[in-house]
Amino acid sequence: MPRLRNTLISLFALGGLQGAIGWWMVKSGLKDKHQTTELDKTPRVSPYRLTVHAGFAYTLYSICLWQAMNCLRKPQEAFITLKNIQQHNVMRRKLHLAVMAVPLVLITGFFVAGISGGISCNTYPMIGENYFLSKKHFVNGIPLWQNFTENKLVAQVNHRTLATILTMFTSY
Repeated sequence: MPRLRNTLISLFALGGLQGAIGWWMVKSGLKDKHQTTELDKTPRVSPYRLTVHAGFAYTLYSICLWQAMNCLRKPQEAFITLKNIQQHNVMRRKLHLAVMAVPLVLITGFFVAGISGGISCNTYPMIGENYFLSKKHFVNGIPLWQNFTENKLVAQVNHRTLATILTMFTSY
């Protein structure tokens, strides 16, 4: 029980840190956007700070879920036998993919939300007349990576494509 107590105290402290990150995020929306280098000048919180805040919330939620599952698990459920090893290995492969891919899909979604890009591509998987992003969809004069975090169309298509790939791989 001391281990659980320490975990709960740590989670409480991380919850306080999440509140501080939330304030840091909100504070970014309290400045004049016309004096920034961001593409979109609409007053709102920084999509980068929103992503940090939401990513940390996802991490905190994941830790809480993991701890709850550990508290509810019966000791005999942790054993792998010759009878259940095949089923266990299939589940492990899917779980590893999800553990690696879900945070990436979420982070790209946080950027889409942060720049209000949710309705920038209502015809997905078609992007205009094409199925893929082309050179004309990217804004010239800014670094390529910034297109994936501030260009509404590119960020939205990137997020939806990653989510589609994840869904296809985990549902087979």
